[in-house]
Amino acid sequence: MVTLQQRTAAMQIELHSGGFSVTPFDIKTDRPPLLLRATSGANSAGSDEASDKTFFENAAGVVKQLAAASVERRVVIFGSTIDPFDPTIGRFDKALQLLEALSQQSPRGLIVQTRSPLVVLGLPVLRNLGQAVCVTVGLETMDDSTAARSTPELPRPSERVKMIRALHTFGIRTALQLAPIPSDRSHSHLAAFVTEAGCLAYVRTFAEIGGRGNRMLDSRSSSTLEARLKRACPERLVSTPVEAWQRVLTARGGALSAA
Repeated sequence: MVTLQQRTAAMQIELHSGGFSVTPFDIKTDRPPLLLRATSGANSAGSDEASDKTFFENAAGVVKQLAAASVERRVVIFGSTIDPFDPTIGRFDKALQLLEALSQQSPRGLIVQTRSPLVVLGLPVLRNLGQAVCVTVGLETMDDSTAARSTPELPRPSERVKMIRALHTFGIRTALQLAPIPSDRSHSHLAAFVTEAGCLAYVRTFAEIGGRGNRMLDSRSSSTLEARLKRACPERLVSTPVEAWQRVLTARGGALSAA
């Protein structure tokens, strides 16, 4: 099996119903080498790339592997295809256990990707990690009624905004993934929030995050928002999540590069 040490300086952790999985993260292309939606504690049968993903039933197994991989020199990305704090999974207690365990390992950087306000339950641990943490939050609109029609399965935007402000109050840095809903008219409010909150932000189309709609309008909405951000706060706009993480980690004296 390919070891984490041989692949990259970054590692991606997912929380599944059957436990945790650890995957090497390709920081050059901003994409993990595979995305498996495993729901058991075993490698997915029939996958030629399954050997790249290692499964653990509990946080202790993950941390043991990370310790062997010199986690203090590495960046850990928690959550990508699956939101670790999604209440519908019903396993955010496991997510908190992993955060606590990681805090004992002092990784060079920890990236948490979530839309769930439940991440604030981990504030004491995140605060202990200090500037080594960046929480990436997805935001599609500032209007709760628009979100209820287009993304009813996601937490309300107002709840996510409160979460971001709470994180900032405790000194936790954030990056925003903005994927504007094409029919929404609150693009200017999204841009204003980025300016107010002082977050780094990158823009995706609504389709890229699984949204449905007119692709032409979708692309136009993203372009319009990006143009607003370039005018209002160009220093806050980045092109990729990796660029956002790079800036956060560089600000604390680290770097997102191969060890």
